[in-house]
Amino acid sequence: MIAAATREATMSAKSETFVLNSALEEALAITGQKQGNIQLVDWQAGCLEIVAHRGFSIRFLTAFQRVRSSDGCACGRALLQRRAVLVENVHEDHRFPALRDVGDQDGFSSVQSTPLISSSGALFGMLSTHGVARPMDAQLERIAILAQRTANELVRLRAQR
Repeated sequence: MIAAATREATMSAKSETFVLNSALEEALAITGQKQGNIQLVDWQAGCLEIVAHRGFSIRFLTAFQRVRSSDGCACGRALLQRRAVLVENVHEDHRFPALRDVGDQDGFSSVQSTPLISSSGALFGMLSTHGVARPMDAQLERIAILAQRTANELVRLRAQR
């Protein structure tokens, strides 16, 4: 009985990892960007934590491994506001100057962060993509749909545990 429960929890975690990685790949395909990440909310620590990523340096991953809503970066702002945040040019964004250096090193100047919020309003985390140009409005709309669909899938998976 315990082994079956452990096996089921492991399968659910693998399924969640698959869902998150698939969502990130789809987001990058939608925007045509090469860099992105998904962060989930760690409710005990009170922050977002990177759980899936593509195309970033160790410096970026270290700097953004844990992000709070009080941080000035795009994902921190999106967490605080519970809505998508677009930074068209990190060099012109005075709310988070540290992002400029990381952006220069990793080769991006634009960031969008969209909350993973289910249809019922449950907040799970953040889907962010990074590139040299801002995504078009139609791409941002598709990202919003993807983010909600991903959150709804997380609700379904966690309900099965």
